[in-house]
Amino acid sequence: MDGNTFNSMEEAELEVIVPYETDFNLEDWKPHIASGSQDEQDEAKESHPLSALLSIPSRKTLYFDEQLNALVVLKTPRGLDELQPHLSYLTVNLEVQAFGSEGRSTNTKSTDGQWAQSHSKDVIWSGAVNQDTPPVIVNDGNHSAFVWSVGCFLSMLAQSKSLCGLAHRCSGRPRVRMQHPMISFKASGTFRRPPTAIVPIPRDTLLPSGVPASINVLEALGGDPELQGITPQLTALRLDRIGTSASPEPTEQYIRSMPQKPIPALPAISARLRYSKCSASSARLSTIASLDIETSPFQDEEVELTDVKLQLAIGSAEDLCAGHSINLPKTCQPRENMVFLFRLVADNDKSFGSRANPLSRILEVYIGARVSICNQCRPMVQMRWRTTVDFSTALNPSYGGSSQAIQ
Repeated sequence: MDGNTFNSMEEAELEVIVPYETDFNLEDWKPHIASGSQDEQDEAKESHPLSALLSIPSRKTLYFDEQLNALVVLKTPRGLDELQPHLSYLTVNLEVQAFGSEGRSTNTKSTDGQWAQSHSKDVIWSGAVNQDTPPVIVNDGNHSAFVWSVGCFLSMLAQSKSLCGLAHRCSGRPRVRMQHPMISFKASGTFRRPPTAIVPIPRDTLLPSGVPASINVLEALGGDPELQGITPQLTALRLDRIGTSASPEPTEQYIRSMPQKPIPALPAISARLRYSKCSASSARLSTIASLDIETSPFQDEEVELTDVKLQLAIGSAEDLCAGHSINLPKTCQPRENMVFLFRLVADNDKSFGSRANPLSRILEVYIGARVSICNQCRPMVQMRWRTTVDFSTALNPSYGGSSQAIQ
């Protein structure tokens, strides 16, 4: 790679696009750019493919706990043949941040004496572009665009292992309370200079054979009486030339990230889990779990509830509503509330519990839903979290129960 190609990355730009279509496929969209068409829109794509790429319809509203695909676009002023062989030296990262105004208590005073409302940011997802997946390339003469599709999960990252042995990311909302939350996508990238081959220079302790000797740098000291007639000899070939060291060339080139317009975000569904103790006379450790699911009151779109699962570690979770009340998938209207009942039965082996409470068990909750905005846009929402269930009985089970009348 020549220096011009490396320095030209200063003019490269990174942008992020969140397509409006849920099942957007960039490979299916690209042929419309490369091939001609009688329609004016297709002709515009053929003449200006980069403009058509950046004009893809994007989302206007996002949902927490949503799983989506974002497009990371790298625009470069160099041709395709110059950059494609060096994509392995490119590193691109994507970060998703949630922010919003926090309320009165966080108002801070600016330097000019005016009250300004501060904004807290919380990173809810971060990841790197998979270099093993080749990007989709859009070439426009002397300009090129490399596009990657990155799967994002708009939730707090917590790598864990599910009770069934599968790795997943547990959900969690932003850690700060926000009013009017917004989500922004920020792409960052670095381009490393490819290493150059260094030819080793042989260094011999002896003077080269057949080469005339150079001047004697100590010849002026030959008349010194202190040397008693000894003429010192030091050829100039024995000395290394010392010069001023030049500043090292940069090994990395940071790629400029274009500012993105933040997108409003809101929760599509909310859930609450409550427990009710069973009869203490039962020989099995059991309790009743009530899972309340409510669709968001801040939207007008329908929500299709597709899946509700509870899984208890070292035990079982029995769905008491199966075949009686709610059949999934179910289409829910805004502000609709649904209740699911489960019987949680734990094994009597206390060795699986915690050291502080041997009768506690880990419960994993999963809720899946789709928001029906239109036929092309159906965002998928997945809520998954873990909690602890206490199966211990009360110290006085008869307290608060029915008693016989006084005779």
